[in-house]
Amino acid sequence: MFVGYYAYKSFLCRKLMGEQLYGLSMKDLNNLENQLEFSLQSIRIKKVRCLFVFFLNINI
Repeated sequence: MFVGYYAYKSFLCRKLMGEQLYGLSMKDLNNLENQLEFSLQSIRIKKVRCLFVFFLNINI
C-alpha cells in the first residue's frame, strides 16, 4: 500500500518539476499548467505577506 502511494507521489512530483511529461495529453498538460500557475500565485502572495510583516517590524 505505502509503496504504491509513495511511487504515485513521486510521479506527481516529477510531473510538477517538468520531468516525465511524455505521454501526457493536451488536457493533462493544460491541467498541470493551471496547477503550476495557481501554486506560483500562492507563493507570490505568501512572499508579499512575509515582506509586509518584515517591513512593519523594521519600522517599529
